[in-house]
Amino acid sequence: MLALCILAVLPGSLSALGTQELFFNTVPAPRLISPVTEIVNLAGKDTLKFSWSPHETAAGFKMYNDFRIYKGYETKENTLIFKNRVKPNEWNINVGSALFENNQVYTWSLKFVFSEGRNSQKSYQSFKVIKN
Repeated sequence: MLALCILAVLPGSLSALGTQELFFNTVPAPRLISPVTEIVNLAGKDTLKFSWSPHETAAGFKMYNDFRIYKGYETKENTLIFKNRVKPNEWNINVGSALFENNQVYTWSLKFVFSEGRNSQKSYQSFKVIKN
């Protein structure tokens, strides 16, 4: 059985390049799984596991997952305290609990990085650490 896909394009609305950009550069943001709560209790724990949903897309070859942790709510270079290029076929990372201070707020972010400079939108989540 032959399946056909027809794309109707109004004159002047999308060029062939524009159509390619529409389909291949629109990459949804990652879906964060954990932690996604306001409070994270690290009492007696050596690590904190961050995880996200596997993602399939037509955006091209995924080179890595850009994982970052910031101190506070702002995701700026001067608040960045940890970053890692997680392998493309991995969906979690364990971070030592010594990185986190009691009663402080942290924000973690993740984006997918693809070949040819294509990236997903960035997802982020903030949480407060409790260690006692």
